[in-house]
Amino acid sequence: MSIPPILRVVIVVMVLAIVPAALWAYARFGERTPATVHLGSGSLSRQSDSRPGIVGVGGCTASACHGGDAKNSLTGQAGERWPCSATHFLAADPHGRAYRTLELPASQRIMERLGLPSRTATAEPRCLACHANPSLAEAEPTARVTALLEQGVSCEACHGNAGTWLHEHTHWNPQQRSASGMTALNTHGDRALACAACHVGARADAARSYPVRDMNHDMIAAGHPRLESDYSTLLRRLPTHWNERDRSSDPPQPRRPNEGAFVWLVGRLAAAEAACELLADRAERAAQGTETPWPEFAEFRCADCHHRVPSVEPVDRRNVKPGALRWQSLWPITAIAGGGSESPLFQNTQATADSLQDVLNLVTQRHPPPLPTRDAARQLASRLRTARRQLTPADVPRLDDRLLQTVRAGEDLDWDSACQVYYGLCAVRGDEFSELREALRVPAGTVRYRPPRNALLALESALKWK
Repeated sequence: MSIPPILRVVIVVMVLAIVPAALWAYARFGERTPATVHLGSGSLSRQSDSRPGIVGVGGCTASACHGGDAKNSLTGQAGERWPCSATHFLAADPHGRAYRTLELPASQRIMERLGLPSRTATAEPRCLACHANPSLAEAEPTARVTALLEQGVSCEACHGNAGTWLHEHTHWNPQQRSASGMTALNTHGDRALACAACHVGARADAARSYPVRDMNHDMIAAGHPRLESDYSTLLRRLPTHWNERDRSSDPPQPRRPNEGAFVWLVGRLAAAEAACELLADRAERAAQGTETPWPEFAEFRCADCHHRVPSVEPVDRRNVKPGALRWQSLWPITAIAGGGSESPLFQNTQATADSLQDVLNLVTQRHPPPLPTRDAARQLASRLRTARRQLTPADVPRLDDRLLQTVRAGEDLDWDSACQVYYGLCAVRGDEFSELREALRVPAGTVRYRPPRNALLALESALKWK
């Protein structure tokens, strides 16, 4: 006996509705497992698990929620994207493959070099904290936990665990979403800071059961790629599953398409803020006697140690004490902060410059004192946070001219600063890359430490610009 076509449709619709609902119910009310908090190479057991319910991608993919047809968003066509954001994520977002990276032979070689040959990267909390939902990084590896980890950096890794807000979030305003535990990603500044938590690092968050995210020099030496963070580049390369709107207005208005300079600069502020908070956290953990390396070599400029001896292009170390290392570049924050009236970034430019100098004076000592370093880094992070929240597109006019002038004036740029010049110019110039490349061919000898041109051309190849 054949099933009538209309009955077949009814059965399919019922299955599509029931399966996500069952997955959500199990994720919210199913088994809960204890977790541990790792500090350095030690661990501190916790008696109970306070994580809110984790729904998993299956709770978002119902056709009536975020599982609709994504062909328009995947092809860049205009239209509302929220009804298909989960479908879009599953089809195209590289974050969903983050966990799979830990299964590669290269990841196991890193574990072996770290002195952990019997442990897999998929069981290491330091790896899972950024390659999956961080609230699961230290959970016992039950079948359910493993299935959720395999989803990679999925919806809840960025938006927060949905057990407390899944049903209600459809009609909330941004303030209600934040109060519920849903991570606010409505502004570029908030979103850039959320990205920086993994692409730069972040201290532990006990309220969310997030372990510290600290990809330090030990892991770099073992073979992990050095972290590079540029928010504007991430946005250009990431297929967006959301509509870019200014949700501070009522009703929300589409963002202007010419905000490239603003997006890049707010991303740099967020990265600098995250770097300062991570420095403060590293210093505090070192002061508490945990097995945290101090000073942490990842805080400093790589070329201060990793250069040829003798070097054909000597590293410029004027005004640097012998035996001391220079702190990482937070360009253009460091350059613009001392710009006086030219700077649109800070209400009190001199106070920010003073806070920055306090950090530099401490970290460039041969033995930086942990607690004073922590306090100075937190003060600078606070000022950068204020600047990030107050920055508007109107504050960054003609930023492309400022960037080109920086290169042509022969300003001392290390590799990281040169990379940021490149990223910034790409952000403000868009597809005019051929013109940009010619503009950066500065005369030889005008830059004392010369990776501006070299770094930019290398990055051109790495980013596959045509």
